[in-house]
Amino acid sequence: MNAASFIGVAACFMVVWFHMRNTLDKDLKELGTLKAVGYGGGQIVMSYVLQFLFLGLAGGMAGIGLSQCIMPAVIKNIATDIGFVWNTAFLGRAAGRNLLAVLLVIGAVTLFLSRGIFRIRPVEAIQERGKVQFSGRKGGMAMESSPFPVNLSIIFKMISSERIKSILTGVVISVIMCVAGFAVILYVRLVNDEGGMLQVTGTEVYSVNVQPSRPEDAAEIAREMEREGVRKVMLAVEPGSSRLLCDNGVYAALGVYSDYGALENPSLYAGRYPKHENETAISGNLAEALGKEIGDTIEVSQIFQEAAGEGTFLIVGLTQGTYTGGRDIYLTMEGLNLVDPGAQWQTVHIYLEEGVDAEEYCSRLEERFLDRISYAGGFERVFYSQLAPIISSVSGVVFFIMAVMFLLVIIMGYFVTNSILLTRKRDFGIMKALGYSNGQIISQTVVTFMLYIAGGSLLGGIALYFGFNAVLAGLFRGMGVYRLAFRFPAVWIVVLVLCMEAAGCLTAFLSAWKVRKIVPCSLIKAE
Repeated sequence: MNAASFIGVAACFMVVWFHMRNTLDKDLKELGTLKAVGYGGGQIVMSYVLQFLFLGLAGGMAGIGLSQCIMPAVIKNIATDIGFVWNTAFLGRAAGRNLLAVLLVIGAVTLFLSRGIFRIRPVEAIQERGKVQFSGRKGGMAMESSPFPVNLSIIFKMISSERIKSILTGVVISVIMCVAGFAVILYVRLVNDEGGMLQVTGTEVYSVNVQPSRPEDAAEIAREMEREGVRKVMLAVEPGSSRLLCDNGVYAALGVYSDYGALENPSLYAGRYPKHENETAISGNLAEALGKEIGDTIEVSQIFQEAAGEGTFLIVGLTQGTYTGGRDIYLTMEGLNLVDPGAQWQTVHIYLEEGVDAEEYCSRLEERFLDRISYAGGFERVFYSQLAPIISSVSGVVFFIMAVMFLLVIIMGYFVTNSILLTRKRDFGIMKALGYSNGQIISQTVVTFMLYIAGGSLLGGIALYFGFNAVLAGLFRGMGVYRLAFRFPAVWIVVLVLCMEAAGCLTAFLSAWKVRKIVPCSLIKAE
């Protein structure tokens, strides 16, 4: 979220940049008049600085107020779904510092862009023959040697004539594309794909959970359940059902399986699960808390029993997942008996074949085993129902991010198009005089911005393809996730790019529509 906020602020400064450029170009005659009647360049510059600082202050205060009205309710709802306690607090100092930093940058950007006011000559400005902004090197592409059609050559000429603006626009579009792309990937892989959510949670999902009335009967009950309709049966000490003390300082959620090789959703991201009594696999969060890695040893003890012992285990693997809080330790049953001699299997995990109804199967189990089992219930259905509120909250956050990113594209489309119209007035006037229609001129402006979006989306898409798993793993790292292997949703990203192109095209078209009302003579005299 910090990265998304930073990119959003950067895009806003880009919008301020274009708005400032457009304002200075549009006010050229007024600037010349002010200098002619005796106002100094510094006075005029300060008036623009104060104007934009006031706008920034008003917008910042409105944003802080809106966030305080909306975000606490949204975050509290998400925290409730996840199971965290959220205490709402107004971070006045942090908001004040952020607002001050934004205002300082706005002031610096305004001072930088308005420096050309000092060089304005009143006569040239009043006749609209001067310029506040200097775009640097012009041209770069000769029209007569271009292999493209005339209209397309003019578009490339407009892009290459102001390279700095073109590069900045493409970079901002690319980072907007990255943020929107991450939001799309979160939606596709966490909301639409059960496998993606399983990677994040690290949970082993099975069909039926059976708890024997007497733990010593667990192995016998498991053998009797291996019949038609059952793919496999596994004994377990349910992950998170008890805790062990590691290195006399950190508690970890215990998990034990009778056959780690048969797990269908192994949460390992390095090494392997324990095979011998002196081996263990621990979560990445626990390894960081203890300063351990694969090959180190760890002291484990059971603090809740007086007769419990203590064991030293070799770390052979690192796991990940959010299901039990991110700090887990996995042992073999023989290893657990070194710490807790009285430990026994607690549950039987049953994996049903496809098409077998879990509720009906549980009813038959209760009739068959009578008082030998204390509980039999479907786990898979309960697990996904528990995730439903979290998935809903993720969907809401994703759509909010997407809405903000599309709003930024629309705002940028408006200001970039206006900038093109203001800086290319004379060229458009000559084109109109030569017989170009309004539609051709408008289409050139629209296609120019669409090419910005296409180039930025291409750069953003490439960065997204090679880095999205690493960035998402970093996003979930605090929750215990260290490595993800999400498939890149190419079709969804293409649809996202097309939607951005459509939004940019419509915005640029509406902004450029004003050209039809301007006569060639007034456009040619614009410079």
